[in-house]
Amino acid sequence: MSTHHRFESAAAERAPLPPNASRLARIQAEGALRVGTTGDYVPFSVERDGRLFGSDIELAAQLAERLGVKPIFVRTSFPTLLEDLRADRFDVGFSGISITPRREAVASFSAAYFRVGEAILTRCRNASQYPNLASLDRPEVRVLVYPGGTGEHFAHDHLHRAQITPFPDKGGAFEEVRAGRVDAMFTDEVDAKVRVHQYPDLCYTLADSPFRDPKGILMPRAPDLVAAVSAWVTESVATGEPTRLIEKHLREFLGS
Repeated sequence: MSTHHRFESAAAERAPLPPNASRLARIQAEGALRVGTTGDYVPFSVERDGRLFGSDIELAAQLAERLGVKPIFVRTSFPTLLEDLRADRFDVGFSGISITPRREAVASFSAAYFRVGEAILTRCRNASQYPNLASLDRPEVRVLVYPGGTGEHFAHDHLHRAQITPFPDKGGAFEEVRAGRVDAMFTDEVDAKVRVHQYPDLCYTLADSPFRDPKGILMPRAPDLVAAVSAWVTESVATGEPTRLIEKHLREFLGS
């Protein structure tokens, strides 16, 4: 299969599957697995010069090959992830998507293929002021969150006194921190490594929580598809393939 992947227009409207119909059979009959991905999350899913790169792009292509079909990549976003899934715009979501109770309430997930800690990202000049969660949870502290992301739920679960400020533009969120318009934001440890490489004036510390963000493949409630994907994930994790690809793409981005 080609390793040059791009976003394609969403597939044409399809009739809803009747009860107990096989989603996996339809995917295989159509010869295509529609993969929802964001293209904005290093090292999982990155769009550059019209092409898609990242560990989850490679994993999705491997899954499609296992199913005997081609991958079709469809653009989604974290704020619209569940809406796009409900609208049947994609069959599987691959984009470093965290397994959360809110998402599990309306969708299915594979087993986790990677786990990562949550980090506090702030300006280096202020890093000593925010070494842990308790230091953030004060009324005068402004914490930015990206709507729909895991950091938003993490902030609401762990902060009860700080000012939590939603900001819809993930890329622009880091500029808000750099400019001092907010004091800190949450992101996962992998993303934090990327951001401090991009912006030398930003630093991070790991939040002092046992929380480890599990990443999984998002799917509709389709037992046949879930079973097939889960079996593939189990095999892939056993060989270390997801971690190998994540580390590979992170090294490439960081230039090491």
